[in-house]
Formats: sequence, structure tokens, C-alpha cells
Amino acid sequence: IKSKPPGRKEVVTSLINKNKIETLIEGIERKLLKNEQVFWILPTIGTLDSEEQTLTTRYEYLKKRFKNKVGFIHGKMNKEDAEKVIKQFKERKIMILVSTTVIEVGINIPNATLMIIENVEKFGLAQIHQLRGRVTRGNLHANCVLIYNQNLSELTKKRLLILKNSSDGFEIAEK
Repeated sequence: IKSKPPGRKEVVTSLINKNKIETLIEGIERKLLKNEQVFWILPTIGTLDSEEQTLTTRYEYLKKRFKNKVGFIHGKMNKEDAEKVIKQFKERKIMILVSTTVIEVGINIPNATLMIIENVEKFGLAQIHQLRGRVTRGNLHANCVLIYNQNLSELTKKRLLILKNSSDGFEIAEK
């Protein structure tokens, strides 16, 4: 497939350091005021010994700030619970969905306009590109924010800039 479906908008992709989370949270508040939804993706579910965020820790953080507007989903949930969460997200009962890559394909939420991928250096380019495609389903402008940790290697910086500057899956795959 060489072209996007008719009417599909480009996703504006930006890179931020993990120290800028508070600014990002303010942007989420603006999205919610416009009744737009947010995906927040992390590579791991449970707690780690390092300072990296996981689905569990990020969910708890967002829940304190946004209360019942936040839900979570991951691949180790039973099917019924996962389907219930997706249904709540589709019905806008949940406005922020914290997730692992389980939502990479097969999820269509036209009202979701912000994709946040945290610890982005842990993902492959094709996977990030697939995730980014979850927020171009409707006719609203969409954003993808890639959150990275300190001390990125030059190769990782180069890889992330490829994603920032291209929405062409073929070009990304060649890198």
C-alpha cells in the first residue's frame, strides 16, 4: 500500500525527553477539554528495578491526575477484561488508555488524537510506525509523542529522527 486511505491526516511526530512529562500532561489536559482521546504506550507491564516507567507505574501516576478517565490494557489480561476496557475507551468512558503494544493492530478509535510512546528506545521503528497509525483514524489532527530517556546513543537519535521526519512505512523499513 503506497498511499493513505482518503481523508487520513498526517501525524505530527515529536520527540521529548522524559523530564518534559509535566508539559506533556498539560497538553493532555487540553486534548481532554476538546473530548479527544489518548493512547499512552509502554514496553513493560510490571515494576522494574530501574527508574524506567512501566505500564503499572504510569497508570498509577495518570490515575492520580485524571481519576476515572484512565484505563489500562495489556496482553496478560483475560480476554473479557481486555474487551471491557476497549469498549469503555470506544464509548469515551475512558479517555486515556495506558497500554503495551497489544493495541498495535486491530484497534480503531477515531477520536484518539494523541499517541504517546514512552521509553521509545525500547521499540523497533516498524512497531513505532504501526502504533503511530492508531491515531490517524478520524478526521482530526493527530500527534505522536516519542518520550526518550537520557543518554541516547547517536544511532538511537538517528533512528528516532527518521520517525519524526517520515510517515512512509517503506522508507522507515529501509532504515
